[in-house]
Amino acid sequence: MLVRSDLKRQGLGMLLMRKLIRYCRERGTCRLWGSVMTDNAPMLHLSKALGFRVQGTDRNVEEIVLELQSEPSANA
Repeated sequence: MLVRSDLKRQGLGMLLMRKLIRYCRERGTCRLWGSVMTDNAPMLHLSKALGFRVQGTDRNVEEIVLELQSEPSANA
């Protein structure tokens, strides 16, 4: 996802990511992931705020992962 430079810092990225997460959950997607450059601090901050787990890699890229579907409980 890219946000045009002149539209950054207005909450558009958060809005779009929340819509994407909701869309994926509604359709049964289990996991949402992506790659973020390590120097893209605003996107890494946004990802963490949305619950993504940030995993380092051996390149200049961080992998972000959000589990969307919980495991079925033993009582279900």
